[in-house]
Amino acid sequence: MASTPPPGASIGDHWRDPTTGFMFAYMAPGVWAQLSTHLVIPPPVQAPTAPMPSAVDVTAIPHVTTSAVPPPGPAACDLWYDVIRGFLFIFYDDGNTKQWVVCNPGKGKEEGPPGLTGPPGPIGPEGPEGAPGDDGLGVPTGGTNGQVLMKSSDTDFDTVWWTPSFTPASIGAAKVATISTDPPSGGVDGDVWYQVAP
Repeated sequence: MASTPPPGASIGDHWRDPTTGFMFAYMAPGVWAQLSTHLVIPPPVQAPTAPMPSAVDVTAIPHVTTSAVPPPGPAACDLWYDVIRGFLFIFYDDGNTKQWVVCNPGKGKEEGPPGLTGPPGPIGPEGPEGAPGDDGLGVPTGGTNGQVLMKSSDTDFDTVWWTPSFTPASIGAAKVATISTDPPSGGVDGDVWYQVAP
């Protein structure tokens, strides 16, 4: 587009004056007739914009709850006032997720209420085998043929090897030999009982 009419124009040609914005038509030799009586300004080119996610439009009478924890089973548009932190939340459905959103002016960065507890995770692998423990006390080592194990006191495991004052030869053909503080019950002829001091 030139600021002066183009040379060599033919009947019916059009020319737009970039200075004034007027449009002209070549009507006869040497004659340019103005077609527009106002400034022609082309509309600006709009850059394409990405589509916005469509939220779910909801019109409802909300249930309002005042408590320290979020109410269970909320519906879209329900309101909850957190008495601990002093914030008002709205249960919002954006079309993909549903959550409590702070709706106090100027409180958009405040942390929202805790979400629902997730399911328990899988059981972890079994740990390594522990080290073997110490051996128990059991019967102490030592002693000689014919000795018996006897307690030395009322303390647990306080024992001593003791040699009785009789021998197998002195009891002859005894069927049962008993060493105790009290006589055994159910004795028969030939049994031997050796009484020890209590």
